[in-house]
Amino acid sequence: MAPRFLSVGWTLAAVLAASLASAEPRMTVAPASAPPNVDARARVALHHAVENDLANDESVSALSGYTLFPKLVELRRYVEGNQKTPTSVCVVELTVVDGAGKVVAKTRAAANSQSADQRETLDAAAQAATARLSVSLAALSRAERDRIARR
Repeated sequence: MAPRFLSVGWTLAAVLAASLASAEPRMTVAPASAPPNVDARARVALHHAVENDLANDESVSALSGYTLFPKLVELRRYVEGNQKTPTSVCVVELTVVDGAGKVVAKTRAAANSQSADQRETLDAAAQAATARLSVSLAALSRAERDRIARR
């Protein structure tokens, strides 16, 4: 009898794990755009950073038909004045568009560091932008649920 309960438990655990793994946000994240001097790896890194940050945002799951456009506005290193270590600067902009192409939310965030590399600075800017955007996404999600409930 015990092996039977174990197999049922393992089956249930496998089904739940598979359903959680496939529960990705319904909002589409478009490929990141960037100035011509930014390499493709940075654009891909921004795309993945935004997707990962949004995967933990519960309000995103209700936003079917919306698209988020991440944009790397600036990513550069510079040395200022007498300093010997360069400063990495990253500016990220996130724009959410509905199915009709209307902009419904937009945010911009920046990060800079003398000790972190450009990838870490990019991740920090992306995280700041998605954190700011989460307030708008939560409001948009509530409005979407209300719209569906009125039908």
